[in-house]
Amino acid sequence: MTRSWGGGIAVGLLLASCRSPDKEPVQDPVLPAPSAPVSSGLDRLAPDELLEGTDTVYALRLPRGVKTRFWFGNTAWAEGPVPLDKATAYVRARVRDGRVLVANDAATFEEVRVPTEPTRYLRIRLTRNEAGTRFELHDATVPPAPDLPDEAARWRAMGLSPEGRPLHPERLE
Repeated sequence: MTRSWGGGIAVGLLLASCRSPDKEPVQDPVLPAPSAPVSSGLDRLAPDELLEGTDTVYALRLPRGVKTRFWFGNTAWAEGPVPLDKATAYVRARVRDGRVLVANDAATFEEVRVPTEPTRYLRIRLTRNEAGTRFELHDATVPPAPDLPDEAARWRAMGLSPEGRPLHPERLE
């Protein structure tokens, strides 16, 4: 026998003698399942969800691709290449209160409020057009009544005397 064979047999006998038949084999410990799902840190959109864009009208951020075309007084118009149903879902997720009326080619949001500006009431009408969807946003907030001290002051604010006659008859047409 050579030295390498003798060393190999000795190591084999040593390992075989270390195992005792009366002990059960040790099992790997089972780790408990995590209590909360692990987040990957990525923000995911639903398949039909629109991204926010850069244009803002009355504190409502419009979807990406929708641009403000006109703004006159208390009404603004915007349009963009987004489907009407997706635009309706987008607005519905970003307004509170009010009523929603949905038809085939239009959706109307009455007396709704944007949470970032809760004192402003809006009427939003979405219509289907050749470009995709047209947004019409109207500020429907009723201005507060003036704080007038007495009844005579209220009449004067209307241009009348307390008897109901015009204060300046020469200005009548």
